[in-house]
Amino acid sequence: MLGVDAGAEDPGTVARFAAAHGVYYPLLLDPDLQVTIVRYHVANIPLSIALDLSGRVDRIYPGPLDLAQI
Repeated sequence: MLGVDAGAEDPGTVARFAAAHGVYYPLLLDPDLQVTIVRYHVANIPLSIALDLSGRVDRIYPGPLDLAQI
């Protein structure tokens, strides 16, 4: 599992947020939205995308997920 911070937050802000909220998976930064919007056309966040073993999109989950769903 990977998380993507879509926006202009600096790495320190993202790290503090992750620590405060118990985020245990890696967070990638997309400050200029080239991955989030340009590549994957994600307009609304949060959005979770599950990939299959070959790396293809298997399911898309709009909105926040709770720990049981993750």
